[in-house]
Amino acid sequence: MNRTLSLLTCAMLFAASAHAGGEPECRIEAQTRDSKTVVCMIPYADVTQPFEFVVKFSGSHDDTELSLQPALDDQALACDAGSKLVSEFEDGDITLKCRFAVSGKGGGKAQFRARVHWHHADYEAHQLLRR
Repeated sequence: MNRTLSLLTCAMLFAASAHAGGEPECRIEAQTRDSKTVVCMIPYADVTQPFEFVVKFSGSHDDTELSLQPALDDQALACDAGSKLVSEFEDGDITLKCRFAVSGKGGGKAQFRARVHWHHADYEAHQLLRR
């Protein structure tokens, strides 16, 4: 019985991954000393794909201001619950994030664009993760 359940679970995971799009391709489109624009091309799939774009900062303190402005296919993106797009006057290491989903028929690509601005903090890294 346990072996049958294990095989069934593996088959379901394989089927789900077969319908997922390829891995997103991200690049830096523009940057200055206090801003960066990241563009990611996300292949469409036959299923809805949940993502989270994460930006990490360090050295934040009482006059730090951080913002993340996401867009999908050149339209402002309303991020899902659990997202954090702005930080003001927080101390320490701060993470901004946008949770969103992409849906569409396989074959094309969605364009995710993130404009990130910071004042009095150190930009550490960004990453686009599947949820």
